Amino acid sequence: ASRLEAAIGKEPGLTIEIAKGDRGVFVVRLDGGVIFSKKVEGRFPTAADIMHAMNSRVAALVDARLDAVAADVEDAAVGLAAALHTILAAFPDDPVRGWLALQLAASRTPRQKPLEARLTAIYRQGVSQSRFHDVEPNAVWTLVFGTLRMTQRDVAAGAALPAQSVQIVALLLTALS
Repeated sequence: ASRLEAAIGKEPGLTIEIAKGDRGVFVVRLDGGVIFSKKVEGRFPTAADIMHAMNSRVAALVDARLDAVAADVEDAAVGLAAALHTILAAFPDDPVRGWLALQLAASRTPRQKPLEARLTAIYRQGVSQSRFHDVEPNAVWTLVFGTLRMTQRDVAAGAALPAQSVQIVALLLTALS
């Protein structure tokens, strides 16, 4: 427990609460919500358990934002552009979540299926509208998610301005068209 606490306990936005007792209560919280409980799971979490739980929480927050943005968009290119801008804007809007997303992107945590399914649906709609080339979706997401990760990293490091995300999204849409 102390190794896990040392590894992730100092990260912004993440608190680890350890309550001592006969059986030892171990709870990991993110933004006030429990993401892992030893009492519920019956074991201590692994680093992979925590990374997966954090990834799920961040993806759910992004997915909720995308609900509001892409609700009534009929043109898939516009919908994908709106989704990508929303994802990139989440970083400067909330540096803690943005930093967390960047850490998760650098981990071996798998992509979140709901977010990937949403973006795949937009992409497939674009193919059916002849807005995008029909290529293997995994190749598309390697390009898109890789570019988003690099953009977030560069903005965090000061090597790129958040306003450059407009050009990056335009380049991604050009690559898909």
